[in-house]
Amino acid sequence: MKQRAAISLVLIAALAVLGVGGLWFAKPALFGGASKRAAVSTAATAQLDQAVTAQGAAAAASVVKIAEANALAPESPSRAFIGQETTVTLSRLPPPDPRALLDAERRRAAVMEGRLDEARRLYEQAAKKSETLQRERD
Repeated sequence: MKQRAAISLVLIAALAVLGVGGLWFAKPALFGGASKRAAVSTAATAQLDQAVTAQGAAAAASVVKIAEANALAPESPSRAFIGQETTVTLSRLPPPDPRALLDAERRRAAVMEGRLDEARRLYEQAAKKSETLQRERD
């Protein structure tokens, strides 16, 4: 009887080892798509993060130029509010994009100098860039 129990235990252990070994070799075939999905998800997350950062950096550039224009305005409660609010807003955004800063300066200068046709054209270009950034983010 003891010999029969020992044989049964050895047989169960052998089957367990074979089962674990079978799973080890079958695992890539059964779960291979999971690692591919994880890689795609990681790439998509990185792309989304990059798009959100680009959109925030473009917004930060506009806020910088709003603050500069506001500093030239006559003293008023609105000026005080805008000055303080732009500081708070910039602290929540990524650093301004240098190219977006130049574009915002061109728009500011066109408006301040009364070149309204040029300003309209520049704002239309900015709207198109914003739509592109939005599509990339979405």
